[in-house]
Amino acid sequence: MPPEPFGSRVRWYPFLSWMGLIFFLSHQSFGPPSDPLPWYHELLKQLAPLPLDKVVHFILYAILALLGTWPLPHRPWLLFFICVGYGAFDEWHQSFVPTRHPDIWDLTADAVGSLSAILIMSWSLRLKSQPVQSLENKS
Repeated sequence: MPPEPFGSRVRWYPFLSWMGLIFFLSHQSFGPPSDPLPWYHELLKQLAPLPLDKVVHFILYAILALLGTWPLPHRPWLLFFICVGYGAFDEWHQSFVPTRHPDIWDLTADAVGSLSAILIMSWSLRLKSQPVQSLENKS
């Protein structure tokens, strides 16, 4: 079997880069000892109806799943398990970061964000692949 062309490896770069960004963000210490803007975080807590960190997890992992549809376009379940597995790894990693701790609800937000993005992409790809019927043919 011939080696993969260079172009197919490039498809992984955005996905892996986003994983790196998530790792970097989860390695940051936040909270009372090092929080540079405590008044800002308090204001966000008052304004946000949902816990802001869960919304951030949802968005980060939805973007991860969207980026993963490029290298894995026809393997939604594999992509979902990769995203959730990375979310579990991320939560474990946070247990070693000062002022951070693993949270099952963060992992749940990761999974829901990933699944939402994968379902939306699958739905849009199905719509795109269906032939368009004109109104004239229906009558």
